[in-house]
Amino acid sequence: MVATLTFNLPEEQEEFQIAVDGQKLRSILFRLDNDLRSIVKYNSEEHGYSEDYLKAVEDIRAKIYQELLDENLSLY
Repeated sequence: MVATLTFNLPEEQEEFQIAVDGQKLRSILFRLDNDLRSIVKYNSEEHGYSEDYLKAVEDIRAKIYQELLDENLSLY
């Protein structure tokens, strides 16, 4: 299967840039999610994370996944 996107530049420059940068943005979101996951999974006393902080991190991850689900998107 082949897909071709066509943009009328420069009028559609913003749309073009969004299409071009999509994978980069997905990669950034993936890395951020992994960082948040590590904070929760590998929390230890020496890090000194409060329960409120860890709950906030979990809530952020849940929000990210809900937003992706709402748009029928996935990080994987």
